Amino acid sequence: MIRRQRTLRTTLAAASVVALASLAACSTHSASPVSGSAPATSADATSATTPSPSASPSPSATSASAGSSSTATGTGVTVATHWTATHAGGGAIAAAVAGGKLWVSYALTGGAQGRMHGELVGYSLTTGHPEVTAEVGAFPVAVAASSAGVWVANGVGDGSQPNSSLLNTVEQLTPSGKLVKSTRIAGPSALAASDSNAWVYFTSGQKAHVSPVSPTSSGPARSDVALPGQPEGGQPGTSPLAYCDGRVFAVSAGQGPGPVTLTELGATATQVARVSVAAQVPSLACTSTGAPVLVLTGQSSVLVSKATGYKPVTLHASGDSSVAEGGGRLWLASASGGAVRITTIDASGTATSSAVSAPASQTPLLAGDDAGLWVVVPSLSQGSATLRVEHLTVSGGR
Repeated sequence: MIRRQRTLRTTLAAASVVALASLAACSTHSASPVSGSAPATSADATSATTPSPSASPSPSATSASAGSSSTATGTGVTVATHWTATHAGGGAIAAAVAGGKLWVSYALTGGAQGRMHGELVGYSLTTGHPEVTAEVGAFPVAVAASSAGVWVANGVGDGSQPNSSLLNTVEQLTPSGKLVKSTRIAGPSALAASDSNAWVYFTSGQKAHVSPVSPTSSGPARSDVALPGQPEGGQPGTSPLAYCDGRVFAVSAGQGPGPVTLTELGATATQVARVSVAAQVPSLACTSTGAPVLVLTGQSSVLVSKATGYKPVTLHASGDSSVAEGGGRLWLASASGGAVRITTIDASGTATSSAVSAPASQTPLLAGDDAGLWVVVPSLSQGSATLRVEHLTVSGGR
């Protein structure tokens, strides 16, 4: 648990250093702030509903440039769209796609009177231009989006703001960037969303829990389900939580050293599989039929799914790996030696099309839609974050 948390905190700390160092040189953002986070009397979950002014694009803070619309990259795999965007402030941490926008969260951006916060930016899928910019918590470690809105989980950060009201919350925003609700939840690290609800994965009492975060209820969200063992997760681009066609699944470290437990959430927790693999980082996704697929990164990456009988199958991937569903396909991304390798696989882990490689310093953020996969490759330089975004599709349909 300690090692996994350090992975995320190290990444966030790096983003924080760049953001803090750039504040003196950067002008104040013109994005409309989203307010309404209220202090809570409970350490885990209370909520307050507060509308805020519409958020608007911030050209001075975020800009984008689009590339050519179609470039072949290998047998069956095509880059249908690609563009780059820059954003003044901290690094990109999480991404999701819904409602014609790619939603990306950024850590530690300077605000009015030097107030530190994070930002959520909604980019046009077709042009890459920022259409929505909203202020969120200082360390927005996870994003989920659907037709019901966008949810942002603001985690514990790097320890530089231990008493900040911008930490340990889940914020729900409308597709236009207005704050609907802020819910106080200790240690949130992952989100999943359907068209009518959302769920948060969080740590309480050194245990993993999952709780629904209703988009309509203004009362406390208290339907927590405790998972066995210790929490899993803690690296941008991966998630221990997934919504799969009406069912919610979560990953935790099983009782004792090594084993990992895949659990289906309902009124109670039902164990789906228990895998004896000493993994460091889980990445959970769904097949097009609504079944969970889990990739575990450790000494080597393994895949666990219904197609494998929930037994681990070694993947031919080096470095950190993550999995996502898009366009009816599963996509595997791995990063090693300064390069990202992406390929489509089936539910048994067998490659089904040629790979796409790109230079990168970390595992990319993945977000799937009905057409394919959005690959977000973030990088940091003094004073700004840069995104390289590619939309990958597979010829021949599903």
